[in-house]
Amino acid sequence: IKLPNNLSTIRREMEIRSILATRQPDGIFTSDDLTAILTMKVAKQLDMSIPDDLKIIGYDGTKFIENYFPQLTTIQQPVQEIARLTVEVLIKKINGEKTSKDYVLPITLLPGGSI
Repeated sequence: IKLPNNLSTIRREMEIRSILATRQPDGIFTSDDLTAILTMKVAKQLDMSIPDDLKIIGYDGTKFIENYFPQLTTIQQPVQEIARLTVEVLIKKINGEKTSKDYVLPITLLPGGSI
């Protein structure tokens, strides 16, 4: 199930509540850590136990999450490498040099207590 990105926080919370209540998934992978945190909040309001009733994985893995929400399991993006690669590709494009279509950068799983 995909939630549109343009929903307000209140509407996003309502959609998450509906999904958890009607579909009763055993796990959710969110597109970002803030949605994962919101999902954790809604799950707790519905008396769901994390990770027993619901497993949650976020995506971003910023220092904020590491420091303030270490209980969230998340996929950490290599933000500095993404920025560096983006600049390199842009400079090559400006200079008319050939660039690759695909780039693969490593990700890291930051284990928390949500799986």
